[in-house]
Amino acid sequence: MSKRQRLFLLLVCALVAGVALMLLSRTHEPSYNGRSLSDWLVGLTNYHGDDDTDQAAEAIRQIGTNAIPYLVQYSHYTPWPLRVKAAEGIAALGKRVGRGWRLRGSRSEARAQGAFDALAILGPAAVVTIPDLTQLAADTGDLGRASQAIATLGYMGAQALSPLMAILTNQQARLRPQAAMSLSQLGTKARPAVTILIEYLRDPKEDLAALSAMSLGKMRQEPSRVVPALITALQDPRPRVRHYAAEALGQFGDQAASAVPALVKLLNDPDEGPRQGATNALRSIAPELFTNAPASKRKVTN
Repeated sequence: MSKRQRLFLLLVCALVAGVALMLLSRTHEPSYNGRSLSDWLVGLTNYHGDDDTDQAAEAIRQIGTNAIPYLVQYSHYTPWPLRVKAAEGIAALGKRVGRGWRLRGSRSEARAQGAFDALAILGPAAVVTIPDLTQLAADTGDLGRASQAIATLGYMGAQALSPLMAILTNQQARLRPQAAMSLSQLGTKARPAVTILIEYLRDPKEDLAALSAMSLGKMRQEPSRVVPALITALQDPRPRVRHYAAEALGQFGDQAASAVPALVKLLNDPDEGPRQGATNALRSIAPELFTNAPASKRKVTN
């Protein structure tokens, strides 16, 4: 048997083994209303375009923690390298001709995405998956999957604070912006992150600075420290940072009243994003400034 024939035989055996493993895993999967867990996970991503994602989410809740071993397994899915190359080639070609071409993800990829979504739905009930999610978050070989893992950690409750803070404070980590956003899902449990997020408002990396501002707004913690820092960020030379800082101030409502003069000034910003952010924030903080408020209220002057 030639070397080429042996290689072909090995590939065929691997394919058969993979299909057999997939069928075996699906046979033993938990199910709900006559549909397997895999079917519900694919439905969570609206893979077919007409899936009932709310029904799929309810199915995950009903299956509950019995799904966890399978969710961990599916979240580790890695697409074939040839498929990844093909997807990259199609996207690059589309970019050259001004088209948003992309290779549609496989069902296995949809199931992997659904696994992360399902873990987020289970939330703290899936806290046992934190070590696995932390491992995936550190995988620099697949930044897309690492980003999904970081986002999912934000739904795991207080025990996810430590791994998320480790990513956020690691100066070599490429996904610190994703960690900043994920921390905002922890609510008051993320209070220890406030100081570093305030510092990151001045970070030279625009994504990190902007998403730190957004996270501080979603957290709504320590307004006496955060609001002044966000007001300062309204003067940042980067439009996206100004925009997100304005939106974040709006999250604080009347606790950010001291920001009104700076936000009114931002209504004249040369970029649309900051102007829209200022408008949204003022509607939350001082709605009486707008002409559509009651007659007794004042009009915006800028």
